[in-house]
Amino acid sequence: MTGYGRGEASQGGYKITVELSSVNRRQSEITVSLPRPLETLEPRVRDQVNQRIARGRLNVKVSWHAGEDGTVARARVNTVLAKA
Repeated sequence: MTGYGRGEASQGGYKITVELSSVNRRQSEITVSLPRPLETLEPRVRDQVNQRIARGRLNVKVSWHAGEDGTVARARVNTVLAKA
């Protein structure tokens, strides 16, 4: 269960990058790193990961970048896409 994945999406003046890395372990250990404006989403991120991962150490890192003009749009979670 050792692995790494990275995904990016841009929309509405911002870019979000999500990186996941895992290492095989008997117990479940999840570390979530979110930018300050998205910290309130940590419990939801943990719940989604726990529903899909039974064991191992998983690091979740989310980066949020402003668009080229310096503006940042409000983030909205697309739960349908996230569940997929």
